[in-house]
Amino acid sequence: MPRNMTKIRVLEAFQSGVWGAWMTSQEVAFACDLSLTNASALLRHYCRQGLLRRQRNPAVPKGYFYFLTEAGQNRFVFLTETITADEY
Repeated sequence: MPRNMTKIRVLEAFQSGVWGAWMTSQEVAFACDLSLTNASALLRHYCRQGLLRRQRNPAVPKGYFYFLTEAGQNRFVFLTETITADEY
């Protein structure tokens, strides 16, 4: 499995708009078959990289909504174009 496969799966969940423009950690975890702990850590990391943006979720005291940035869209395209079908 390619090194960036998890990143591709997470960015793809936002790109496909399965849940709409904004997603919660729980929605990402479900869409990508990840634990909530792993999804939350990845989302924070991708925010620091500028691939995602987050906004406080008023319905959940410590929760956030995440949104794919233009940099995240560009990274998704780059990763999917550089990985061959055999690696998927």
